[in-house]
Amino acid sequence: MGHHSTQAGLSAFFRARWIGLVSVERLFWVDMVLVGTLINLATSFAALIALGLKWPLWAWVGVYLSPLAYNLFLVAALWRACD
Repeated sequence: MGHHSTQAGLSAFFRARWIGLVSVERLFWVDMVLVGTLINLATSFAALIALGLKWPLWAWVGVYLSPLAYNLFLVAALWRACD
């Protein structure tokens, strides 16, 4: 039951942003600036640790680029909300 509610919560999160149920201000300031910056900092730090641990190139680049899909989604959602 916990997995289903988490999946439903994530689905609702992305759906609300995609169809414009979230205000432009919240989407920009909270989701992009605050949360997005924290996620990007965390993955950059994790990639530096992976590099220091001599992980293979593909692994630490993958860690570094992991938030890219989320960032692109937020940009597209903001773009749609501003239309």
